[in-house]
Amino acid sequence: MNYEVNGMEIKWERIDGFGLIQTVTNDGETFFNLADAMDALELKPSWKNGIEKQPVRLSGRIVWGLRFVDGNYFESVFIDKDGLENLVNRC
Repeated sequence: MNYEVNGMEIKWERIDGFGLIQTVTNDGETFFNLADAMDALELKPSWKNGIEKQPVRLSGRIVWGLRFVDGNYFESVFIDKDGLENLVNRC
């Protein structure tokens, strides 16, 4: 299931160790949804149950994109492949 909003393609890719992660393509380069990645790595805090996590240092390029959640689009941060790999290597 792929979507296009304002010229930005939103799709899901299966990434080893993560499952499905939303991606966007910007100038031919793929960026990965940071919230999905941090959730899969159990680094994202939970506002529902008040669990806080230590800050995570990120290194990589980011773009703003639209994250598709339950039929709605929300602004979200997407990180490049090198940034995603750096995040995985820290865990």
